[in-house]
Amino acid sequence: MPLTSWQVAKNILGEDVITPDDLGNFSYPSSFLNDEWTLGTNELHRLREGGFLLFPGPPEAYSIVDMLRKWPGLFYRPEVKYPAELWYQVEKHGQEFARRSLSPCGWHAVRSEPVEGSCELRWERQQLMPKSENDESIPDAVLIVWMILLFSVVRNRRLFENAWVRTSAQVSIFPFPEGSPPVLGPQVYVGTEQGNIALGFHQQSPATHGGQRKLIGVAVSLKI
Repeated sequence: MPLTSWQVAKNILGEDVITPDDLGNFSYPSSFLNDEWTLGTNELHRLREGGFLLFPGPPEAYSIVDMLRKWPGLFYRPEVKYPAELWYQVEKHGQEFARRSLSPCGWHAVRSEPVEGSCELRWERQQLMPKSENDESIPDAVLIVWMILLFSVVRNRRLFENAWVRTSAQVSIFPFPEGSPPVLGPQVYVGTEQGNIALGFHQQSPATHGGQRKLIGVAVSLKI
């Protein structure tokens, strides 16, 4: 009996791919689950050699705030400083990036580690590291949050624990006086803190977070 495209993908990528067979804890439309993947073996080998993870988008359009509400236990919450809401969740000074939705279904390829050598650099140089001629780009924060969440639930795997990654998202800064329109600030970074998803926007690398110094590299996704 010939292998299905998903079986081929698993044979090549192993635990680095999440296929429809792995999604029993999520409510995806049957039309998506029954679709056959058309990525060829050469492309799959390219993903493996580049250290990319292959995974689906969410079953419906989710923002970071949506994911936080649906899976609150998967997000890092320093209770002393943020007893009720996290900094990107606060309604008064709403962060646009945290309310931007990731389109449902579809497929994504993102490196499981920061770009090599990026943790020693500032954003001005990090942003130049993905190679557009190779269809690489810096992903939005919502995609990285979904990626960490999905691999945590499906694989019990914690991504970006030792070094976090900057994304294309920028934090909104609210200047004085009260009511002034927000301006875009530093890039948002995402990682895993004490097993849970954490977000921040320090400009330096390493940054201090949760009492520890964290290296901050840059994330890269691949158009597929």
